[in-house]
Amino acid sequence: MRALLFLFASVALTVGCKKADPKPDPNPTPVVPGPVPPNVQQKAPGGVDLKLTAEELFNQATKTPDKFVGKVIEVTGVVQEFGVVVNGEREVHLKATSPSAKEDRFPFSVPCAVVDAEPWAVVVPGQRVKITGTFTPGELGAALKGGRITDRGEPAELKTAPKQLLTEAATDREATNKKYEYKWLRVFGVVTEKRANEFGGSTVVLNADGTTIECAVRPDNASAFKVGEKIAVVGSVLSVEPNVVKLVSVFPVTKR
Repeated sequence: MRALLFLFASVALTVGCKKADPKPDPNPTPVVPGPVPPNVQQKAPGGVDLKLTAEELFNQATKTPDKFVGKVIEVTGVVQEFGVVVNGEREVHLKATSPSAKEDRFPFSVPCAVVDAEPWAVVVPGQRVKITGTFTPGELGAALKGGRITDRGEPAELKTAPKQLLTEAATDREATNKKYEYKWLRVFGVVTEKRANEFGGSTVVLNADGTTIECAVRPDNASAFKVGEKIAVVGSVLSVEPNVVKLVSVFPVTKR
């Protein structure tokens, strides 16, 4: 009987007396996460699986494209040219040749289909950029779709006004053409003439503050040019003549 009373008393004391919370440790031991299992794939910040140069992606994807399929890749490279529209997305080609290698007449590239309808409004060939998109095998093993231009380097287009090109050409036309040939130029002017050319595209003439600009425009961009209307364009200098600056690979800037 005495043992039973002692047991009841012990239980009562335990329930009635709450144990005080321990004081926090002023120097807690940091918790170190364990190793990630090898079968768990981790993405870099921003949901990017891989970060590669255009040359690295081209060389690796042409050999083993299957391991890149579906990966979100951030590609760094220099813009080579703008391609056609593919399923509503415009292609930006990044050079896949080494910067230290001798320039090839037909260098390889990584085509990146970007969601921006007019990527030339923000970048031009010769400019270093970063494009993030999903890898999809192309004809040569490397291509991105759903791409976005996430970073761009220093602008590569000329800061010179078209009138200055004519002024320099009046003094030394040969030196001026050598200096500006295939450099990219942004121009704003009024369309004074539009006609079909022998290449299936259009020749558009602009008046840019009194300077005549002759533009070679591809068929898929010709509808943006209307006689009498003002328009901004970006194009590559073909030649500087006595009274006209000729541009090729001309693209209209209508979205900015």
